Amino acid sequence: MKAKKVWLVIDSTFDVGGEEETSLTLYTEGDMTKDDDHYTYSYDESHMYESPVTIKSMLEVGENFVRRTLSGDLNYVMHFEEGKVESVLYQSAEASFMTQIETIEFNNQLMEGLGEVDFLYRISFTMGQSMINRISVRITGDKA
Repeated sequence: MKAKKVWLVIDSTFDVGGEEETSLTLYTEGDMTKDDDHYTYSYDESHMYESPVTIKSMLEVGENFVRRTLSGDLNYVMHFEEGKVESVLYQSAEASFMTQIETIEFNNQLMEGLGEVDFLYRISFTMGQSMINRISVRITGDKA
């Protein structure tokens, strides 16, 4: 499939229900391609960070999973699949560290690559600290 231009609205809520709950929304244009068992969305996230380096993001969305890859000043790959626990290695020029993510809920309402995917997950850090985050991604063929 040739890349198709799409608009992505990515709503992220960090520390859901916690004292430090924070929300962030990213509106961006991206390219969508279809692979065998998933859709891939590539987009530039540079304007979200104070970085001279381009920050590229990629979402791969299958029927039962989302994989998020970030590359630039910070690099990681996160795999979200309901009921699964995955280790994530964050790498930057300053430091590297591991976290674990547990996907609590996963809801995919995409049709032919457009629609919404939503997932709730717990991210665990060292010394027993964790928080629950939610990400909702709306993908349309027109500007949001």
